[in-house]
Amino acid sequence: MTRSITFLSFAFFLLAIPSLFAQSPTRPNALIFKRIVTDYHAPSTGEFTEFENYRGGFEVAYLRNLSRRVSAAIPAKVGVINLPGESENRTIVSIDGLIHLQYFEFKNRLIPYFLAGAGAVFEEDADMNIQIPIGLGFHVRLGQYAYINAQSEFRKSLSADRDNLQHGLGLGFMLGKTTEQIDSSQLFGTDLDGDGIKNENDNCPEVPGLIAFNGCPDTDSDGIEDSKDECPKLPGTLALKGCPDTDGDGVIDPKDDCPEVVGKVNGCPDDDDDGLANAEDKCPNQAGPISNEGCPETDTDGDGVPDKADDCPEVAGQVNGCPDADGDGIADKEDRCPKLAGPLNAQGCPDTDKDGLHDDQDRCPNSAGPASNNGCPEIRQEDKATLQYAIQAVQFETGKDQLKPASYAILDQVYQILQRYPDYKLIISGHTDDRGTEENNQILSSNRAQSCYDYLRTKGIDLSRLSYIGYGESRPISDNGNSTGRQLNRRVEFDLVPR
Repeated sequence: MTRSITFLSFAFFLLAIPSLFAQSPTRPNALIFKRIVTDYHAPSTGEFTEFENYRGGFEVAYLRNLSRRVSAAIPAKVGVINLPGESENRTIVSIDGLIHLQYFEFKNRLIPYFLAGAGAVFEEDADMNIQIPIGLGFHVRLGQYAYINAQSEFRKSLSADRDNLQHGLGLGFMLGKTTEQIDSSQLFGTDLDGDGIKNENDNCPEVPGLIAFNGCPDTDSDGIEDSKDECPKLPGTLALKGCPDTDGDGVIDPKDDCPEVVGKVNGCPDDDDDGLANAEDKCPNQAGPISNEGCPETDTDGDGVPDKADDCPEVAGQVNGCPDADGDGIADKEDRCPKLAGPLNAQGCPDTDKDGLHDDQDRCPNSAGPASNNGCPEIRQEDKATLQYAIQAVQFETGKDQLKPASYAILDQVYQILQRYPDYKLIISGHTDDRGTEENNQILSSNRAQSCYDYLRTKGIDLSRLSYIGYGESRPISDNGNSTGRQLNRRVEFDLVPR
């Protein structure tokens, strides 16, 4: 019993603390009367719809508003309960100390809150037990002085088998006048901010305002209400959304770096119109890019690329300031085929014959051929045999460089081979045996090669595809010690090579 009295004394002391503070003039205190129902079965059984286990009671609570978000409450309750396993009801009396965390706004008719606290419960024929309530509730305003209150809470007991649910519904009534002697009708009534505009017509009911703005203020008196005024403390114009523009340059003073001087760049002058204010422009009278601090950039070759960004500052060009003769987007100095347009992955070289070898690597860029033959078409075996046959088939008058008529047929076949391989050229080389002087043999071999050259020239072959040379007796292919060997050494060779 002594412990119960001590707890109650301490509880009343804690709950009395809020009364030491003055009542808020905008949130008057209240008394709440409620009908409550209590269920001691559901927390242990989990059955929340067994309404036959509910028992009734009454509650009277004193509510003190400490702030717009916090209230303190002292509810006193009396009622009956039914404990699990007992057939008889018990009478209880309890008193709680609660804190409400609420959402209070002047315009709101619905004010929800969360509650938590502690309480002492006295049961008939049993000791006092301590319970910890937590729950939710709300007020619904009915008028200037009254509101409906609804609340549900779970009460955790420090004694066994005493956890319970409690629900209540009732009416609350606000008490007396505020400490400023303002009638409560002013608090919840028609003109909360006292500006002469009823709350229901006041767009700003908590702040005195003007009739012209439906109760909202115009702090700087510039004819623009604060909510639409980007400079609510500085008189301005409607065109500038309530902000001033002292120098009249169209840039409002709060954003004008030079509010008293007309300017274009953040409100500051820019004499050369290069987008950089004079104060930051190292060449304020000569237009230049911001990247060069407002000064003009040097372009020695006049190609439109400033020298500091020009890879070829002294030669006009299109690619980073460098020439690109074939227009393939690769500067000539990096282009392996500067006069033939080609892709970047081939360093600017094309593949004209589409044989997989780019022209700079292709010995025959106009005729497809395998890489093993440097991109040139392979010479057919029969053509190779004809050229080999021509070595001995071409004949001359004895000791002379004049062709025998019998040689014309094989030379015509050599011509036809040349026609079939347009990317090849023909090298004609003359050879002799070692009879006679070396000097005469050199002259004879050269003249005989030239005779073949002259005959093919008459066929209209491009001369860039023909050449001849004499080697005299310097390159024998057989023994000059017998007539058979000397006959083999007297020859004219026809070699096809890529151009």
